Amino acid sequence: MPDLVDNVDSNPEGPRHIGTWSRGEHTSPGLIEWTIAVPEALKPYLATVQERIPTDENRPEETRTLVIDHLFNDERRNALIYRPDFTKPYILDWGRQALPEMYQHPEYQAEKPLWSYQVWSLMMVLSEIAEWQPLDKAFQDDAELRSRKLERKRLATSPGWNGAMTAEIFQYGFGFLEKDRNTLEEYSEWEVKRFYDELCKLLEPL
Repeated sequence: MPDLVDNVDSNPEGPRHIGTWSRGEHTSPGLIEWTIAVPEALKPYLATVQERIPTDENRPEETRTLVIDHLFNDERRNALIYRPDFTKPYILDWGRQALPEMYQHPEYQAEKPLWSYQVWSLMMVLSEIAEWQPLDKAFQDDAELRSRKLERKRLATSPGWNGAMTAEIFQYGFGFLEKDRNTLEEYSEWEVKRFYDELCKLLEPL
């Protein structure tokens, strides 16, 4: 059992929070879920958690990716510590409730949706993954939100942020969206697929 859980909010907005856990001199990152008590249904499986994925059947989808690595108890708090298995990915917002506005294209129009709006949202999510940190969702008004989105684009396309290879991915994705609206609306399914295929090729080495 870990001796210490650190760098984690005791009252996160979402059910889980990324933090670190320590046992002796060993410190590792993990996904922390605070719980009132250790689920009794999981206790029989703790000896085999490194090899199999225990579940009480209430969260079957999440067990594709999350393995319970440890239990934590310091007499005041209990926590489940998950070790993500990225060979079996399952897209899930682990950390907090997300506001859709943070991921929407700056020119987003709900009454006139464009397929390219999804590209912008994808690039914003990829920027979170590249930094391994969620976007700051606090903003005062629409003007600040727009400014923050454009600043995120500028940052992600800069080689000085996360290296030239990462910048190339974002330069390709965001650069594609610089075409005018009419051009993007006229793209065929084949042209859209070609864009995504090229994006996947850029992501493959990472």
